[in-house]
Amino acid sequence: MKKLNLFVLKSFIGPFIATFFVALFVLLMQFLWRYIDDIVGKGLGFDIIGQILF
Repeated sequence: MKKLNLFVLKSFIGPFIATFFVALFVLLMQFLWRYIDDIVGKGLGFDIIGQILF
C-alpha cells in the first residue's frame, strides 16, 4: 500500500470503531429498555440475563 492510502485508512479506522460501538450500545439499550420489566420482574440471575442479551 502507498503511504497516503495507509494514512487515510488509519485515520478512519478509529472513528469507525468508536461509532460502531456507540451504535451497538444504543441498539442494545433500546432492546434492554423494552424488555427490562420482563427480565427484572422474574428475579433472574446475572448469568441468565447475560445469556438473553448475548
